[in-house]
Amino acid sequence: MKKKPATLTWYLPAWCWLALSFYLFTIPGTALPSSGWMDNLQVDKLVHLFLFAVMVVLFSRPALAGAAPMPRTALHIGIPMACIAYGVAIEFVQLYWIPLRGFEVWDIAADTAGSLVGAWLAPRLVKRRHQPIQNPGSSARGNGR
Repeated sequence: MKKKPATLTWYLPAWCWLALSFYLFTIPGTALPSSGWMDNLQVDKLVHLFLFAVMVVLFSRPALAGAAPMPRTALHIGIPMACIAYGVAIEFVQLYWIPLRGFEVWDIAADTAGSLVGAWLAPRLVKRRHQPIQNPGSSARGNGR
Protein backbone atom coordinates (compact mmCIF):
# COMPACT_ATOMS: atom_id res chain seq x y z
CA MET A 1 0.00 0.00 0.00
CA LYS A 2 1.38 3.37 -1.00
CA LYS A 3 1.83 6.02 1.66
CA LYS A 4 -0.64 8.89 1.37
CA PRO A 5 1.07 12.31 1.26
CA ALA A 6 0.11 15.05 3.67
CA THR A 7 -2.55 17.33 2.33
CA LEU A 8 -3.82 20.73 3.32
CA THR A 9 -6.25 19.09 5.73
CA TRP A 10 -3.31 17.92 7.85
CA TYR A 11 -1.93 21.45 8.16
CA LEU A 12 -5.17 23.44 8.19
CA PRO A 13 -5.68 23.27 11.99
CA ALA A 14 -2.13 24.53 12.59
CA TRP A 15 -2.48 27.46 10.18
CA CYS A 16 -5.88 28.37 11.64
CA TRP A 17 -4.37 28.31 15.15
CA LEU A 18 -1.51 30.52 13.94
CA ALA A 19 -4.02 32.98 12.44
CA LEU A 20 -6.06 33.01 15.67
CA SER A 21 -2.95 33.66 17.76
CA PHE A 22 -1.86 36.45 15.42
CA TYR A 23 -5.26 38.07 15.77
CA LEU A 24 -5.15 37.82 19.57
CA PHE A 25 -1.59 39.15 19.78
CA THR A 26 -2.39 42.16 17.57
CA ILE A 27 -5.49 43.39 19.40
CA PRO A 28 -4.86 47.01 20.42
CA GLY A 29 -4.28 47.57 24.13
CA THR A 30 -7.47 49.64 24.41
CA ALA A 31 -9.57 46.60 23.39
CA LEU A 32 -8.08 44.31 26.04
CA PRO A 33 -10.00 43.79 29.26
CA SER A 34 -8.25 45.17 32.31
CA SER A 35 -8.74 43.53 35.64
CA GLY A 36 -6.44 44.18 38.57
CA TRP A 37 -6.38 40.62 39.91
CA MET A 38 -5.68 39.12 36.45
CA ASP A 39 -2.79 41.53 35.92
CA ASN A 40 -1.35 40.60 39.31
CA LEU A 41 -1.52 36.87 38.55
CA GLN A 42 0.00 37.32 35.07
CA VAL A 43 -2.76 35.22 33.49
CA ASP A 44 -1.61 36.37 30.05
CA LYS A 45 1.59 34.33 30.49
CA LEU A 46 -0.51 31.16 30.88
CA VAL A 47 -2.38 32.14 27.71
CA HIS A 48 0.95 32.50 25.87
CA LEU A 49 2.11 29.11 27.18
CA PHE A 50 -1.13 27.43 26.09
CA LEU A 51 -1.21 29.05 22.63
CA PHE A 52 2.36 28.05 21.84
CA ALA A 53 2.08 24.51 23.21
CA VAL A 54 -0.97 23.87 21.03
CA MET A 55 0.76 25.50 18.03
CA VAL A 56 3.76 23.14 18.26
CA VAL A 57 1.49 20.10 18.66
CA LEU A 58 -0.59 21.08 15.63
CA PHE A 59 2.42 21.75 13.38
CA SER A 60 4.04 18.48 14.53
CA ARG A 61 0.90 16.41 13.96
CA PRO A 62 1.37 15.57 10.24
CA ALA A 63 4.91 14.28 10.75
CA LEU A 64 4.13 12.39 13.94
CA ALA A 65 1.09 10.75 12.38
CA GLY A 66 3.25 9.58 9.48
CA ALA A 67 1.54 11.70 6.85
CA ALA A 68 4.48 14.03 6.15
CA PRO A 69 8.06 12.81 6.08
CA MET A 70 10.21 15.10 8.19
CA PRO A 71 13.68 14.65 9.66
CA ARG A 72 13.69 14.22 13.43
CA THR A 73 15.79 17.37 13.85
CA ALA A 74 13.23 19.46 11.99
CA LEU A 75 10.43 17.92 14.01
CA HIS A 76 11.91 18.12 17.49
CA ILE A 77 14.01 21.27 17.11
CA GLY A 78 12.86 23.11 14.01
CA ILE A 79 9.15 23.41 14.77
CA PRO A 80 9.62 24.61 18.38
CA MET A 81 12.37 27.04 17.28
CA ALA A 82 10.14 28.42 14.50
CA CYS A 83 7.35 28.96 17.03
CA ILE A 84 9.76 30.69 19.43
CA ALA A 85 10.96 32.94 16.58
CA TYR A 86 7.32 33.75 15.81
CA GLY A 87 6.81 34.71 19.47
CA VAL A 88 9.83 37.05 19.39
CA ALA A 89 8.60 38.59 16.13
CA ILE A 90 5.15 39.17 17.62
CA GLU A 91 6.72 41.09 20.51
CA PHE A 92 8.40 43.44 18.03
CA VAL A 93 5.13 43.81 16.11
CA GLN A 94 3.41 44.76 19.37
CA LEU A 95 6.19 47.21 20.23
CA TYR A 96 6.25 49.08 16.94
CA TRP A 97 2.82 48.70 15.34
CA ILE A 98 0.11 47.88 17.89
CA PRO A 99 -1.25 50.79 19.94
CA LEU A 100 -0.81 50.48 23.71
CA ARG A 101 1.00 47.14 23.43
CA GLY A 102 4.65 46.63 24.19
CA PHE A 103 7.61 44.29 24.14
CA GLU A 104 7.69 41.93 27.14
CA VAL A 105 10.59 39.56 27.79
CA TRP A 106 8.34 37.47 30.04
CA ASP A 107 5.98 36.90 27.10
CA ILE A 108 8.93 35.47 25.16
CA ALA A 109 9.77 33.28 28.15
CA ALA A 110 6.17 32.01 28.25
CA ASP A 111 6.22 31.43 24.46
CA THR A 112 9.45 29.46 24.82
CA ALA A 113 8.07 27.41 27.71
CA GLY A 114 4.90 26.71 25.74
CA SER A 115 6.89 25.63 22.69
CA LEU A 116 8.97 23.25 24.81
CA VAL A 117 5.85 21.86 26.50
CA GLY A 118 4.30 21.36 23.05
CA ALA A 119 7.43 19.57 21.79
CA TRP A 120 7.24 17.25 24.80
CA LEU A 121 3.47 16.69 24.48
CA ALA A 122 3.24 16.22 20.71
CA PRO A 123 4.62 12.67 20.49
CA ARG A 124 2.47 11.66 23.45
CA LEU A 125 -0.77 13.04 21.97
CA VAL A 126 -0.50 12.20 18.28
CA LYS A 127 -1.11 8.60 17.26
CA ARG A 128 0.77 7.20 14.30
CA ARG A 129 -1.67 6.34 11.51
CA HIS A 130 0.82 5.08 8.95
CA GLN A 131 3.69 2.66 9.18
CA PRO A 132 7.12 4.30 9.27
CA ILE A 133 9.10 4.21 6.05
CA GLN A 134 11.89 1.65 6.25
CA ASN A 135 15.13 1.85 4.34
CA PRO A 136 15.25 -0.41 1.30
CA GLY A 137 17.06 -3.65 2.05
CA SER A 138 16.41 -3.60 5.79
CA SER A 139 14.05 -6.00 7.46
CA ALA A 140 11.70 -5.46 10.37
CA ARG A 141 14.29 -7.12 12.65
CA GLY A 142 16.90 -4.54 11.73
CA ASN A 143 19.57 -7.06 10.74
CA GLY A 144 18.93 -6.90 6.99
CA ARG A 145 18.36 -10.68 6.66
